[in-house]
Amino acid sequence: MKKSERSSGKRSLKRSNIIRGFNIFSNILNNSKVIQTGFIKAYVQTQNKEPLNKNLFSPLVTDNVKVGFIIAKKYIRKSYFRNRIKRLLRESYRKNKIGSEDLDVKIIYSLSQNGYNYFKKFPMTKNIYTDNEIKKVNLEIKAYLGKLSI
Repeated sequence: MKKSERSSGKRSLKRSNIIRGFNIFSNILNNSKVIQTGFIKAYVQTQNKEPLNKNLFSPLVTDNVKVGFIIAKKYIRKSYFRNRIKRLLRESYRKNKIGSEDLDVKIIYSLSQNGYNYFKKFPMTKNIYTDNEIKKVNLEIKAYLGKLSI
């Protein structure tokens, strides 16, 4: 991979699209819809988007989706392993981004109990596995957002 490809912002999550802060995380975890597939759980919080100036609003702008990733220390004790799982989830999300035109969406991805058990048994899981799981969750999230926007 060339240096110019690594440093390009197109391939990574923007800093503005990542959720930061304890209060924001706890608010989302307490007041959200939980969408779960076999191994990944997503906490989805939505709000109606109201642009400041409707003439400047573009439907191509998808910066209104913010994401966060949580792996519980209770189930995965080693920090390097928790960070590896978060890297895998982040990379899978980056490949399978979702967007919403009329809603501000905040999503926190985590592992379900089956996911924790799977990663304990197979610690060196490749990115292909998480890609498939993120695709499944994102399809359900898109269906949920479609119901809300109607």
